Amino acid sequence: SRSLVNSFESIMMHFSALVLFGSLCVGNVFAEQVLGSNIYVEEDCNRIRRPLHELDTKDLMLYVDGLQAIRANGKYQEMVETHHLHTMIHRGSSFFFYHTFFVWEVETQIRALGGKFKCFSLPYYDWTIEADREQDPWILNSVFGGDGTGSDHHHCVQGDLWNIERWPLTNLCSFDENPDVGCCLKRNLGQDIHLSTAEHMGDLIAENEDFRSFEQMIAYEHQMVHWLFAKEDCIACAMATGYSPDDPIFMVLHSGVAYLRALWATCHGYQTVAASELDEHPECYVAACQPGLEDDECDVIQLDEPYEFDNMKTCDWTIASRMDVTPRMLWDFKDWGVKYSPGDLMKRSGLEASGACSNEKMFQNNPWFIPPESDDDDKKPAPPGPPGKAAVQADAQSIVQVEETMTSHAASHSNILYIAVPLLGMMFVVGFAFVYKAYQSKKDEKGAYALIDTEQNDYGTVIVA
Repeated sequence: SRSLVNSFESIMMHFSALVLFGSLCVGNVFAEQVLGSNIYVEEDCNRIRRPLHELDTKDLMLYVDGLQAIRANGKYQEMVETHHLHTMIHRGSSFFFYHTFFVWEVETQIRALGGKFKCFSLPYYDWTIEADREQDPWILNSVFGGDGTGSDHHHCVQGDLWNIERWPLTNLCSFDENPDVGCCLKRNLGQDIHLSTAEHMGDLIAENEDFRSFEQMIAYEHQMVHWLFAKEDCIACAMATGYSPDDPIFMVLHSGVAYLRALWATCHGYQTVAASELDEHPECYVAACQPGLEDDECDVIQLDEPYEFDNMKTCDWTIASRMDVTPRMLWDFKDWGVKYSPGDLMKRSGLEASGACSNEKMFQNNPWFIPPESDDDDKKPAPPGPPGKAAVQADAQSIVQVEETMTSHAASHSNILYIAVPLLGMMFVVGFAFVYKAYQSKKDEKGAYALIDTEQNDYGTVIVA
């Protein structure tokens, strides 16, 4: 009879320990599925990158304010200078990954501002929305400033959002500008630029199964966007030079390029290939320069060759100062805590309807994308009209307090995910302890124990002498 009681106690104790251990494991796995996995920095919230044209003024201004803030603190200028020193990278196959790092670093430094920026994610520019409206692009009717004012005025972008006070540049200055005070952002719309439609972009993704052909196609497509904002006689327009990050369109453009790589890889099932296995998958990556160039004419191309970041390596705020960054490391978006919203390109391009990128491929066990938030919008987005200086600034100022509250709540909720399930397990253990204590209290002065009803019916009261 003592053995029976001891066995009962032992089983319940082991079961409680097992429940607690299991709840800890399940809680961590569940939180990782929701929060993602960032192996390089610890963060409270994912980087969910969404298409620019689906954001409201509040979210667009978060990018504007954040980018201007990291220029003001000097960090962005270091990144601009580094990019300018390595323009040869555009001639090689690691073009995708090099710019993926800059997008991530800009995102990281904006997040480091804290407050409303703590969970900032850098949106992406789906430039297919500009097809057939290149002379009046949506993006120049939003918060990115307009076209330049013509050669008589140095092609300076007008308006308060990107003037010299808010966005003082030190490069590509005209003869009568003072870089110590700040030079203006310059643009000049190309007259003969035609951007691809969504349908054509879908064909490029579906029909180019190997990395090399896809990379070359997208490199050209992205170059057309550069030229759209810096063509004709504007040799000082940022987007035509190595100082292209001086144009705020640059980072959202390259976030869009990274989105296309994620979409292409997913459509062909390559997102399941581990970075460590890329050498065995030439369909995913091939180290090569553009045709006619030698390997030393296109900067870093080998998978494990570290990028050179020059002065950035001496800046303790960047991860590049603490470790080497290679093309291989930048293959997997999950490792950097990045997820993309698919946006409406899937539908507009015909990829979804054709089955080339089925929902099963896109959203089942794919850490690179989040499920679509709405399936009822089949229309091509209608580009909004210019928000206007007063409207944009008033909108941004009126929501700062609300944004900070929401950001704080988001961070709190992410932490709750890590403790909620384990806490339930602990509650079970505590509950069992109370039940067990009540069970022990039935011991009489002779050391008698009352067993559960079924045992009492079978055996009566067991006396432990």
